[in-house]
This record gives sequence, structure tokens and C-alpha cells, in this order.
Amino acid sequence: MTGHGAPDRSPPRLARLLLGACLPAGKIRESVLGDLHEAFSERAEAGTAAAWYWMQALVVGSRYLLRRVLTRRPQGSPSGSLPQSSLRPARGSSMLELLKDFRFALRMFRRTPGFTLASVLVLAIGIGAVTVMFSTLNSVALRPLPFEDPDRLVWAWGTNETRNSNSMSAPDYWDYREQAGSFESLGAFLIFTPRAIITGESEPERVFSTLVSYNLFSTLGVAPQIGRQFLLEEERAGSANVVILSHGFWQRQFGG
Repeated sequence: MTGHGAPDRSPPRLARLLLGACLPAGKIRESVLGDLHEAFSERAEAGTAAAWYWMQALVVGSRYLLRRVLTRRPQGSPSGSLPQSSLRPARGSSMLELLKDFRFALRMFRRTPGFTLASVLVLAIGIGAVTVMFSTLNSVALRPLPFEDPDRLVWAWGTNETRNSNSMSAPDYWDYREQAGSFESLGAFLIFTPRAIITGESEPERVFSTLVSYNLFSTLGVAPQIGRQFLLEEERAGSANVVILSHGFWQRQFGG
């Protein structure tokens, strides 16, 4: 079984430093960091606290950083006033407005390169994180997985003392599969597998492949259109190599 030590109740250091740099100094920074630290400690047992903290740091940090960029007064402007050019109504085409924005960004970069780069970096990370979240939500919630009873499928992983999540070893998986009573079935697959090169009478083709447990497809509720599922004895070391072809590869290479 996988060993479980005491969960780390300290937020990711890099995420905390980036968030602290985006927040205004004083009570706001102390309050936000303190609240997130407390919430992180409450979620530490779940094993997903680090990902949750990173998401909160990116969202909150991007919000405060964007506010600082929008309220930052150009150097040389009188306090409490804006340059006359900003008070004039917008003119010209959208391309001209885009060019003005580009020139303004260049001026900001020349004056405060560090601040500008930090702003772009945090905003880019924040946008990327939101995109990943939406893609996951779209595939799982908005567009359910193409399996039988997708709402009953869960993703399980191991934990250790140094990281919140970790890949599960084969012996640990076998123990869970035999002893865990909370799941109807537990299937496994190897995430990081090198591509295979198929050669033969036709043109060589580089294909994706992975190692799976004998019951992965039955756990997902799918079955081959032709042929059979893997057998338990084929999962053991030293057994004959057996493959299940995807429909597309079967059609390309075997004229299916």
C-alpha cells in the first residue's frame, strides 16, 4: 500500500511569493495571504490543496495586478489628473487604436520593464489556467465523457510526503484492486509511454500506445467491436504481448 505521512499544510512557496508580489502591501496582502493559508490547511487532507492554491493565487493575483496596471498614472502627469490625450474621444479605426495600445505597452515596458513583464507573465498564466479549467469542465460536465455512466467515473492517484499527488505503482494498484471495497472496479493505464513505430508491408507509422490493466476497458464500460478484451493472465510478467487496435489504426493499416 502507498505510505501516507502527515499532509504538508504549507502553501506552495512559489505561488505564495507571486501572489504576494501582486497584492498591495499592508493589511490587504496580510489578510488575503492569511485567509488563503487557512483555507489551504483545511484542504490539505484532500490532496488537491496545492492545485487549489495555485488557482486562487493566479485568479486573485491577476485581478490585483490588472487593477494596478489600469490605475497606474503615467510618469510626469499631475497627481489626480490624466493626460489630455486620454480625455479625448476615441477616433480612427480599430487598427489605429490597436497601434496606440501597442505603443503605450512599449512605453510602459521601457519605463518599468520588470513590472510589465511580471504583469504579462501573471496574466498569461491566469488565462492559461482558466482555459485548462474550462476545457476540463467542458469535457466532463458540459460534454460528458463518451463512456457508460460517466458520472460514476473517478480518477485516483497516490500520495507521498513530498508531493500532494503522485503516480501509483503497479503493486499498490494491485493491492487497491484486490482490497478496496469502495469501487466496483479499478482500472489502470500508464500515462507517459513513448510512441511506437509500426513497420510492415505498408508505410511505417508512428503511433501512440500505452500499457493498461486487463480490466481497463471493462471498467470504462466499452468493448472491442471485433475480438476480445484482455485476460487476467496477460497482465502478468512474462506473458505474451497482446494489443487492442484503435478503429482508425485498424482501418489505415489493415483495411478494416
